Amino acid sequence: MDRWPLQAKIFVVEKFANVRSITAVQRAFRLEFGDRGRGDAPSRLTIRKWIRKWQEEGSVRNKKGTGRRLVRHAENIERVRNAFQQSPKRSAKRHSLTLNIRKEVFVDSQTC
Repeated sequence: MDRWPLQAKIFVVEKFANVRSITAVQRAFRLEFGDRGRGDAPSRLTIRKWIRKWQEEGSVRNKKGTGRRLVRHAENIERVRNAFQQSPKRSAKRHSLTLNIRKEVFVDSQTC
């Protein structure tokens, strides 16, 4: 979940287009979204990222993930178990490289 709502990001980009000052944008943000001007405001780096993203992509929305899920196959789970029985002191990263299995899948398979 994103810390800053889309409406806040849009406000920041529009305000920067008008005032061309990050400090002024932060002050305006606090007045608009904070508790009488004392609330949190995005950092200078965050504001720069949103502005750059707007200039390059025309949007401040976050890109959605690929939706690709991790799949555990029975044969891979068995390979992982055998590898750990043979070399229990070897790290998960080393095992994953040896077995040519993505580390994330490998670590998930250990918990099965």
